[in-house]
Amino acid sequence: MFKIFKMKDIVFILLFIFIIGATAHFTLIDRIGFWRLVYPLQAQIAVWNINCSANAPKWMPKSLKYIIKNQKNLSNQIAYIDSSGHQFYCQSGWEKTTVFSNKASENTRFRYASMTKIITNNAILDLINNGKIKLDDPMVNFFDELNGKNLKDERIKKITISDLLQQRSGFDRLKSEDVIFAMNKTPWCPSQLSTLLKLKLDFEPNDHYAYDNRNTCLLGAVIERVTQQPYRAFIQKTYSLAKYNIKFVDGIYYPDEVRYDFRNNDFWTESDDNSFNFQSISSSAGLSGSAKSLALLIHSMLQREHLNILDIAEDNLKKCHITQFKSCNGYAMWQYQKDSSASRMYFRNGGFPAATSLAMVTAKSEVVVWVGNGATRYDKDYDENLLEKYFYQTLNDQSLK
Repeated sequence: MFKIFKMKDIVFILLFIFIIGATAHFTLIDRIGFWRLVYPLQAQIAVWNINCSANAPKWMPKSLKYIIKNQKNLSNQIAYIDSSGHQFYCQSGWEKTTVFSNKASENTRFRYASMTKIITNNAILDLINNGKIKLDDPMVNFFDELNGKNLKDERIKKITISDLLQQRSGFDRLKSEDVIFAMNKTPWCPSQLSTLLKLKLDFEPNDHYAYDNRNTCLLGAVIERVTQQPYRAFIQKTYSLAKYNIKFVDGIYYPDEVRYDFRNNDFWTESDDNSFNFQSISSSAGLSGSAKSLALLIHSMLQREHLNILDIAEDNLKKCHITQFKSCNGYAMWQYQKDSSASRMYFRNGGFPAATSLAMVTAKSEVVVWVGNGATRYDKDYDENLLEKYFYQTLNDQSLK
């Protein structure tokens, strides 16, 4: 009897030590590891709590289940406006702490990140359609601090409005610093544009596409010079942002904003999330709101008879490869077409340290916007175009509509 009691004590002590050790390890050493470990349980609860508006197509909750499992984001919104203008919404997850806070609603705020570029670029296209500027106008013409000056790289004088819209200006963040998201220093754009006098481009303007936030920051500066208004004020008034409850981010979380999940990010932490210069990123990644609100704005943009966010320059379309994702970048969105007999779709994604999003327009002018509260978990086998491929197939599958 004594030996049995003693063995129970030993097992209890070992179990107690294990629990204390595991708790200490995950709390003090590997908190991210713990949250990654429990994600499947939270994900299943999130799937059970998906909520949709009346008559939402079946592909919408199915898509959220796919995103929760494969994108590994618990809190999500997806908004869909069909070709007749009917609106549908689905959402999953919670506003703050999993299970112990209010469920995310169709009005919960998410950061749009680079989907902001759609609005900035559309504002430029409107200025073009209204005869205020031209696609082939040289960028330097809008900035007195550059016009007529000697530049270290004379190719900067060749950069046109069209080049900036299509991310073909010569800036490449993989080769030089995309200073818009620089840490611990003030970006030169949009407030110190004379810095361009000393810069060197990474490639010849209009030679090829290379994603870089400096392009959209410069477009925001062009808007300011042409309209004689601060960028934020012009955008707020022009697009009636207050009506849609869309706001610029200023480095704080709004009360109605979702809590972001950093478990998939190996570099950024929550303390970094509000450390950017948000005035500088206003035009490239500065807006926040719901998926529903952005879908409504995009839907209104498609009504333009002349240049709109789905257009692309003819010479660009001839050079790019439309059967490859993120090769053909137009005036605001990427274009993709699986083959010559398939439908064309348009995409623009967004990403912050712990926010991921995707806006899409189909050939039938249907609009889909998805926003999530976490970063992508880039495992070794992860496909960077996972969601673009998924939605392309889903939205072109007539049996799901």
